[in-house]
Amino acid sequence: MILSMAKVRVLGPRNRLAETIAALQDLGTVHLADPDPVPPLERYRPSDREERHREQLREGLADVEGILERLPADAFERPEIEASGGPPGLERLAAWIRSAGRLRREVRSLEERRAVRERQREELERYARFFDVFEAMEAGTVGPTEVRAHHLVLEEGGEEAVERLRAGLAETIGDEFELLSRPVPGGAPA
Repeated sequence: MILSMAKVRVLGPRNRLAETIAALQDLGTVHLADPDPVPPLERYRPSDREERHREQLREGLADVEGILERLPADAFERPEIEASGGPPGLERLAAWIRSAGRLRREVRSLEERRAVRERQREELERYARFFDVFEAMEAGTVGPTEVRAHHLVLEEGGEEAVERLRAGLAETIGDEFELLSRPVPGGAPA
């Protein structure tokens, strides 16, 4: 009598393979056949389109992480989860990614503008202190109205130039001058 056969896979520890095959053959109910050759597993290669989507998702994630790093933890509210409970559709996800990219560029622009304003503020403070020094120097001079005041700012380490100027003026006009020198905030002499 010929019975229909079914394909059966027997799984178990490799070290008990010989023992298992012998037991099945002793039963007389199993016919062993070599397995069909299966091609080796190949690594999945995404298409060009899938690769572009993958890169866009990576960039979108980088945008979102960049924004979150710059914002304090309490800067935003947790969004409500939709009633559908499923993941967002591709169109909605793409819109979020574009929005995150715009927001990241805007945050970067604001940070750059803030840095420029900070440098400008520091420059203004430095010049305010600078002019305060000249104001104090001018207030300390007493004399006729024909007196002229000239202000010079020298590079840091310009003390030798002040001494050479003092010697040159003394040689040219004698003792008819007053030369005041004070350090300006930042180290340069004035």
